[in-house]
Amino acid sequence: MALIIRGRTACAICGAVLSAGDDIFATSGGPIQPSDPLCKFQDAGMHRHCFQEWPLRDAFRAKYNNFFKNHLRGMRYIHEDGTVEKREPNSGKER
Repeated sequence: MALIIRGRTACAICGAVLSAGDDIFATSGGPIQPSDPLCKFQDAGMHRHCFQEWPLRDAFRAKYNNFFKNHLRGMRYIHEDGTVEKREPNSGKER
């Protein structure tokens, strides 16, 4: 789980501090390999608007969602708007 301290933690995308009242997005878990440049964005907090405008958003979402689909039975899913859905584990069937 991403540890976010408002007023101290920086957005993983823009680098600005995540302040009280900011709409933030955060992931948990570590499905992306350390050698992948997208690794630093997992288990991290970011402004939701930064995530929504981020050019690498779709690549990050695909890796994150595929990992959970293939290894943890679809228990988490990141939507395009930056919401993270926690799901009941499926039995390996597509959703």
